[in-house]
Amino acid sequence: MPANKTKNKTLSGMGNISPAANITLRLYLPHRPPMQEFESLNGIKLLQHGDINTIIAATGNHWRKIFVIFSKIAAALDSRQLDWKTYQQNHLLQGSGSELLVFCDDQGELASQLINEVNTQTIHLFSGKACAEAAGCMPYCEALESGFYRSHQGNVFITPYFDYRQLSNVKIDYLLSLLTPLHPKS
Repeated sequence: MPANKTKNKTLSGMGNISPAANITLRLYLPHRPPMQEFESLNGIKLLQHGDINTIIAATGNHWRKIFVIFSKIAAALDSRQLDWKTYQQNHLLQGSGSELLVFCDDQGELASQLINEVNTQTIHLFSGKACAEAAGCMPYCEALESGFYRSHQGNVFITPYFDYRQLSNVKIDYLLSLLTPLHPKS
């Protein structure tokens, strides 16, 4: 993938980026929650218990769908074998989780650099083709089925946008069939 031209940009999003965190799943979204704390966020915000509910209450159904879908994927890949609701409440994007949500609204090139720099055990999910195009990933991916793409090196996936109409449970199951063999259950 192309080298980043803007190395001074700071990664923005949610999750745990401490050196002890073994981030194995990254989700890239084309936008931020429409809340002051995220619109001006320049860095990574570690969520605390209850923060997801606060975001959902403030932003509505759109972000609820994103968190539910992300929780279903993360919980299925996690070794603790928790249901997605428990995972969402207690682990997703918190200190005990192993995922990171990256806002690609103004840093698409940074996302493509991260893909090159991280270890091959990290799975990268781009929510929607437009997000992947902004990051410069599309030329390095091949079409699979039902709106899914996969990078030639195998650890980058482009999914339909994280919304139930585009990424149904059947499609989540298909995605998990691709991810499970790659994901080291911690």
